[in-house]
Amino acid sequence: MTKFLQLNARHSPTVWKLLEASVIEQEVDIVAVQEPPMEAKLPIGKWEGFTFTFGGGPQPLVAIATKNSLSFQTLELGCTRVCGIVLKTSGFSCSILLAYIQHSSGEGHLELSHAIGNARV
Repeated sequence: MTKFLQLNARHSPTVWKLLEASVIEQEVDIVAVQEPPMEAKLPIGKWEGFTFTFGGGPQPLVAIATKNSLSFQTLELGCTRVCGIVLKTSGFSCSILLAYIQHSSGEGHLELSHAIGNARV
């Protein structure tokens, strides 16, 4: 069974470190994070045994941490508010998309629509 976790870190380095400890303790396989801290893109913010996929741009709005023991590939979406992976397991594949959509304006919904189209390929 694959364990999946999702949360909004609000760009907090403290939340990021606590999340890492929880992920290791609970043996989580895939972590989807909105508003990861800048440290997440730096070597000091990486978690041992995980590969990170980020949305585009200098300040990440979305990140997916995937345990290295899983078979997956990163979806190259070219979006700032959406990132994704294709998980390959037991003879089939499953696309996992993470989006950060502004609830008041809907900003990001077009990027998500584009990403869904790309993930179907």
